[in-house]
Amino acid sequence: MKIKLYFSLSLLLVSLSCAAQLITLKGTVTNLKTGTVVPGASIVSGSFGTSADNHGRFVFYIQQAVIEGSGITVSSIGYQTLHLTDITDDFTIELTPITEELKTVDIKAGADAIVAKAFRQVQVNYLNKDFNMVGIQRMVHSIRDTFGYQYYYACTSKVRAYVSAYTVSPLIAQVGLVEKEEKLARNPNAVLARFLNGYTIPLRHDYVHLGSPFLKGNPDKFRYILNRKEIIGGRKTYVVNFFSIVNKGDAGILYIDTASYAFVKILFTRYKVQNQHYINLDKVSIAVGYKIYGDKWGLEVVKFNSKTENKGFDVERSDEFHAGAILSDNAIQISEQAIIKEGNIDDQTKPLNDFSGEECEMPKNVRKEIERNLPKIKSPEIATNVHQPLLTVR
Repeated sequence: MKIKLYFSLSLLLVSLSCAAQLITLKGTVTNLKTGTVVPGASIVSGSFGTSADNHGRFVFYIQQAVIEGSGITVSSIGYQTLHLTDITDDFTIELTPITEELKTVDIKAGADAIVAKAFRQVQVNYLNKDFNMVGIQRMVHSIRDTFGYQYYYACTSKVRAYVSAYTVSPLIAQVGLVEKEEKLARNPNAVLARFLNGYTIPLRHDYVHLGSPFLKGNPDKFRYILNRKEIIGGRKTYVVNFFSIVNKGDAGILYIDTASYAFVKILFTRYKVQNQHYINLDKVSIAVGYKIYGDKWGLEVVKFNSKTENKGFDVERSDEFHAGAILSDNAIQISEQAIIKEGNIDDQTKPLNDFSGEECEMPKNVRKEIERNLPKIKSPEIATNVHQPLLTVR
């Protein structure tokens, strides 16, 4: 499958009303003085980011509104940090080397050792009891061809989850839908598309809970580069860039608390994600964040972008989840009839009156803050005069 890469002025003029539209950001990072590539540089825009690979190249998908509002920030140890707002198609980023290493990155321990220690500390740092979580999730689906949008679906929901302790493997995760507000627009002449598994995306991307391979500091499969230190939420973190040696293009950034060695934030980009029975994804960009609940860390936010080309259509999906409250005392599983199962269709999944008011409670100030952070979106124009059928996304 050939990947169609977009980032041009012509695309920016297409449907500016749809803030969730995804675009492809790609380029190469080089040394301004020597012209040599800079492997393992951080490339960040808004909540998303990735690392340059061994050849200095990078690609990731991001919402158009984010790149327009934030630009990109590029950094690497031994170079001046660069912020760019003027971005073109497949561009080269030139970093200026600095003559002295900054004291903030003068760290004796190597990147591999830092990551390996953080992984060993998971059972100490993260929630060691099963817990319930109430959160708010936003899903946006779209399928577009050269004639315009054929299908568009947006949903903002409140969900409740039951999750096993981080000390338990494999992960046990259940999700139930409490309430939702949605809108669907599509070309009536097109075959209705179906998007699956949206409500399970947040827990299926809790990389710390899953014990994902790139968190283990495995130098045989991943290369790790210590970039710098950065303050996140008032805490000092190591910033470690990584990219896969085995799966070309897979890359990301790990933010590790310098005091506890907890994973604070994980940015990850994947290529050619194979889905059995479903449409394969050309590329996925994920941002996962954690915070302290009491004295233990747990999931706070998951943001997910995917984009693929299939049968002449650009198929896009954006999901964003924010945890609002976590309860680790007397956690109870979700009843069988309320669990959203693998394979459930997103726009056909309905809330069930299976939760008590107490189970659905979320502090008003927390909910207000979450809703403030969710992006504002508008429905795009739908091409109603096109008779070309849509694919079914399975």
